[in-house]
Amino acid sequence: EDQHQPKKMLLNGTAKAVASGTQHSVVLMDSGEVYSTGDNVHGQLGLGDNQATLQPRRVSFDADTTAVAVAAGDQHTLVALADGRCFGAGDNGNGQLGVPGFQKRASFVRMSIHDRVLDVAAGWSYSLMVAHGGVFTAGHNLLQGTEHLEGAHPLLFDEPPLLL
Repeated sequence: EDQHQPKKMLLNGTAKAVASGTQHSVVLMDSGEVYSTGDNVHGQLGLGDNQATLQPRRVSFDADTTAVAVAAGDQHTLVALADGRCFGAGDNGNGQLGVPGFQKRASFVRMSIHDRVLDVAAGWSYSLMVAHGGVFTAGHNLLQGTEHLEGAHPLLFDEPPLLL
């Protein structure tokens, strides 16, 4: 239901960062826990199913693992963990999750980056990952000046992108 009056989300702890996709949101807590809420038709909440939820639900990763960054694209979500791994869930029709195949993923899957990821960002059908070795992209790769699908393996920028 639409609302014009802001409401406080019921979360345990203090939020550190938030990100919103078209109809879903993800919250990174100071503790490193991640919560997601909203539409889930593509599995973008990363909860292992395709059920929408109005209440934020905690996303599970390995025990003793904390997140350091979150991002939300149109219908996908990215999470960077403190140990440098990067995970994605949801729509993968353009390879934006950075894993082989173009199937939707209702649970978080590890991205095919063999570098320590520090931060993440997401757009409509693409993903950006800041790593020690540079900036990686996955998905519909308009950022490198091409309008074709680059596939499911993240690409490293060889040179800075042309900014218009």
